Amino acid sequence: RLCQLTAEVLECDCSHTFLWQPQEQGYVAVASWGDSADQQETLAALTIPPEAIADLVQHLEKEEVVQRAASDPRGLFPSVLLRHMEVTVLLGMALRRGEHIIGVQTAGYRGRTRPFTSQQHRIALGIAQIASIALHNARLLEQAESANRLKSEFLATLSHEVRTPLNIILGYNEILLDEEVSHPTTEQAKILRRIRDNTRGLVELMTTMLDVSRLEAGRLLIEARHIQIADLLREVETETRDLREKTNLQFFWRIASQLPPLYTDPPKLKIVLKNLIGNALKFTPQGSVTVEAHAHGTGVEICIADTGIGIAPASLPVIFEPFRQVTDTSRPSQGGVGLGLYIVRRLLELLGGTITVESTVGCGSTFRVWLPFERAADALPQ
Repeated sequence: RLCQLTAEVLECDCSHTFLWQPQEQGYVAVASWGDSADQQETLAALTIPPEAIADLVQHLEKEEVVQRAASDPRGLFPSVLLRHMEVTVLLGMALRRGEHIIGVQTAGYRGRTRPFTSQQHRIALGIAQIASIALHNARLLEQAESANRLKSEFLATLSHEVRTPLNIILGYNEILLDEEVSHPTTEQAKILRRIRDNTRGLVELMTTMLDVSRLEAGRLLIEARHIQIADLLREVETETRDLREKTNLQFFWRIASQLPPLYTDPPKLKIVLKNLIGNALKFTPQGSVTVEAHAHGTGVEICIADTGIGIAPASLPVIFEPFRQVTDTSRPSQGGVGLGLYIVRRLLELLGGTITVESTVGCGSTFRVWLPFERAADALPQ
């Protein structure tokens, strides 16, 4: 695109981008515009050694933009390459990273001997400056994406390797807690239960980190099928019973009758709902939590409402970002690393759904999950 724009703006026949490649120890044509297939093939196989264009780079250090005709004995660019590219007049522009020249952007005429004008020189200088900024930003983005991939791979490996010994600890812990096997004393059982709870927390954390790494790497597969919403919510009710029984809250389930089947991935949707229910219980010291499901347009809306501490308006825009937690200095920390709502949002994106939140400090919050009843199979990521 840079080469095309250069040729169009300068009204010339061709344009090329040559960048220094450390692994090749030379300049390589990374892009071109206006070349024949034969010329493109030649460029693709060519590496220009630094000494071949040392004079050109030296001139660009001082002038930023230089012009030469193919017939000029001073050259500055390999004459054999100019002849093969059929370039008669060449304009070279410095591509920089900071103070260092990292490449050359060229613009060329074919068959025409009239030089580029001073106005074209000024335009070329602007093109080179903008291109240098764009290339620098592209490099920074590439580095950031590479670092992000490495981070995700590290988290996935760490999570997998740590979960195995933690599950072994849990297995032995259950054996020690078995009164018929080890006969623990009351004090021993109390310590063992504390070990079990803390280990389960670590397993949950490692599982969360693994889910995040899979989400960011695009490796979390969606396996959608038709389900009855009421059946799925009854399963969620059963699977969260232990968590709910640890509180003194009232819990209400209100599910509309005769809801159409929902085409979704049940385990992924369960993760969404369990995260939201867990958050509601965590931040509701007293009162109630209500789960409600009803038809809404072409889909179903599932609401998780609580009478808890609520969320300040200033915090609402960031609660779905990773590693962000809403803090309340008047209350003790509720634990966690701030990934629950991030996973909820990302999973709903994969499922074709949305989530919104309404909250009032001191009165509670309502999270609204919407999912379409039907979604084309090819629209779901595989």
